[in-house]
Amino acid sequence: MKRHILHSRAAAAAGLIPPRCTGRTTAQALSYLATAMKQPGVDILVQDHHNFERYCLGKQPYRQVDDMLIDMCRAIANQLGLVGFVFNKNKSSIKWEAYQEVGDDE
Repeated sequence: MKRHILHSRAAAAAGLIPPRCTGRTTAQALSYLATAMKQPGVDILVQDHHNFERYCLGKQPYRQVDDMLIDMCRAIANQLGLVGFVFNKNKSSIKWEAYQEVGDDE
């Protein structure tokens, strides 16, 4: 299996980079937000890259990392002022509700 260069144990051991902080999870969160926006009203399954690798190896995925990725999606959406997202940790999904009910006065 290939490993991202910033995840290299040798690079971390040499003190070149911290063992994490590669930006992969942030990139994933932005990608999931964009995917949800391209498919309004559709639940988008959120799965962290670590879980995908574990799944490919036939191992049980960690639920906590998917929850942390959903939290990151929520934080990014809030910081950017994006509205209409529904974050569901029970289903490990996000959805963008592009259309909302409005009152008669609008």
